[in-house]
Amino acid sequence: MKILLLGFRIVAVTIVILLARVAAATIVGFAGQAGSGPSTSGGPSLDRAAAQALLFVTVLGVSFLEALVLVHPIRRSRGSRIRLTLVVFLLVFGATTLQTQLETAFFGVLPMRTILRIVGMGAITAAIVAPLAVLLLRDGRRGADSAIEPRVPGLQAREWAWRLAAIGLGHVILYTVFGYFVAWRSPEVRAFYGGSAEDAGLAGFGLLAIPTLAPFQFLRGLLWAGLAIPFLRGMRGRWPEAGLALGLLFAVLSNAQLLLPNPYMPASVRLVHLVETASSNFLLGGWIAWILRGARSP
Repeated sequence: MKILLLGFRIVAVTIVILLARVAAATIVGFAGQAGSGPSTSGGPSLDRAAAQALLFVTVLGVSFLEALVLVHPIRRSRGSRIRLTLVVFLLVFGATTLQTQLETAFFGVLPMRTILRIVGMGAITAAIVAPLAVLLLRDGRRGADSAIEPRVPGLQAREWAWRLAAIGLGHVILYTVFGYFVAWRSPEVRAFYGGSAEDAGLAGFGLLAIPTLAPFQFLRGLLWAGLAIPFLRGMRGRWPEAGLALGLLFAVLSNAQLLLPNPYMPASVRLVHLVETASSNFLLGGWIAWILRGARSP
């Protein structure tokens, strides 16, 4: 019975995420842009209906994946519902929208007006999803949950400095390794970013070609840490459990939408980026959990 009830809750959160995304897209003016005018012949109309049905199934699948990775963290977290709602909002908005659009703005892939609309859509979606996901997935039991036991140990300034530096550096290393050996080796990805066959070597890779890229990725690593710290403070269990949950959150929330077609990036580029960033973000989540909850001070 408990498993069946949990299944219903996951389905409910999936529907919430789906409807929240549709509502947010409508509010910021993205809804309906992918479509075209009505067709005058039966064939194209059927093709369009099939494409819309496939898109709906894909969006539903993405929403289900996002709901799935929220289940364990929400059910294993201490603290009040209000605090947990804020944590979920930060994770959903930060991983799904903020981190990705910061990189989009850095590379100048989209106009700033479009980026701001995407950020607004992400904020609205997270604001709807966070309280309802906590309401649907959180156990009704109170007591031990009302007090937060600090799971990230109290650290002195020097300890915070080396741990945050290790997280920022770890993000730069993961970005470099997966960016070069997974993404940059793809001719479609190089062509999308203006590269050529001659740029396939390490010298043509962005981290070496753009001097400000490494500091920017270091700062993004610190932002990932900022998103993780409130989560780790409230998460029960030892660091491997928290690291697995955090890695799945980072990997799915920041990358599942690459499964969806969009007018800005070809499918071949999207899928390569999906493999690249889902893998690196999963490892980054485990690295952050170990640094903040598992590693001892040198």
